[in-house]
Order: sequence, then structure tokens, then C-alpha cells
Amino acid sequence: MAKTSDYLWITLAYGVALLVAWLVAAELSAYELLWRTAAADFASTIVIFAFACVFRNSSFYDAYWSVAPPVILLYRIT
Repeated sequence: MAKTSDYLWITLAYGVALLVAWLVAAELSAYELLWRTAAADFASTIVIFAFACVFRNSSFYDAYWSVAPPVILLYRIT
């Protein structure tokens, strides 16, 4: 049962990070794509880091290294 709860928190963390990244990128729409992407990535990194600190579990952040690059790539090509 606890494992299901853990997965829900991780899913929530990444959902919030994605939403924050999207909001930052939308807010900076007047800037070049590179700067929007960098700012969105930085913002989502902060969100994941905050979840990792709150739960005292660096594993929240470990997966970010494999999840973020494909999402950034999809953002950059669209």
C-alpha cells in the first residue's frame, strides 16, 4: 500500500514540475526558444528538488535526468 502512495507522490511531483515548466515557457513567449527552454527546465528542476527536500528522498530527483531530456526535446521540436 505504501508503494502506491509513493508512486502517487512522484507522479504528482512530475505533474507539478511539468505544469510549472509550461507556465514559465508560456510567460516567456517573447524570448528566444533557448532561453524559454532553459528557464522552464530550471523552474521544473526547482520543483523536483523541493519535493525531494520535503520528502527527504533524493530519488525524486534521480529520475529527472532520464525524464527531462525527452520532454525538452519534444518541446524544442514543436
